[in-house]
Amino acid sequence: TGQLYNHFFKKYPFVDILVLSTGYLWRALSGVVIINATISAWLFLAIFEIAMFLSIAKRKGDLLYLGKDKAIEHKKVYDQYSLKLLEQFHVLIAGSLFMTYSLYLILRVPLFELTLILQEEVAIFTIPISLYLIMRFMYLTTSKPELARKTEKAFFDKGIIISGILLFLILFFSFYYDIIITFIIG
Repeated sequence: TGQLYNHFFKKYPFVDILVLSTGYLWRALSGVVIINATISAWLFLAIFEIAMFLSIAKRKGDLLYLGKDKAIEHKKVYDQYSLKLLEQFHVLIAGSLFMTYSLYLILRVPLFELTLILQEEVAIFTIPISLYLIMRFMYLTTSKPELARKTEKAFFDKGIIISGILLFLILFFSFYYDIIITFIIG
């Protein structure tokens, strides 16, 4: 899809974002095939939504930072996008991404069992952290459009760093609970 995007699809509004995001699905699928593993449908959907979220943020950042006329010089497709429309897309995808992540975690935990597994309970605590990360990124890319153009710069924000580390630690504990407990107990 990369070459198709570069030579054809990047000229068409909305399709450009979808095709670009689909490229990340192919990369994830290739990795799964190479390591001979399986991938959750939820994770597959989340990868697509993250790619959409970042692509929309970049387009929004281009319009904010460059202005409509210079953005159109940069990419012709920008004459079809408005800032308001991209904001609406960004909110739509942000909500969808948050729900995908939340449902993935919630549906893993049996709700009415008396003995819940601790590691699965712990992962649910990352839901508010993930929402904060989405909201913080949206705030940063709106207030500092240059960040949306170079998304890697957002990872130097103190709020994103702290919440990202916290999210990682909780998920690490959740995934490797048995190994950690065995290591501690001996």
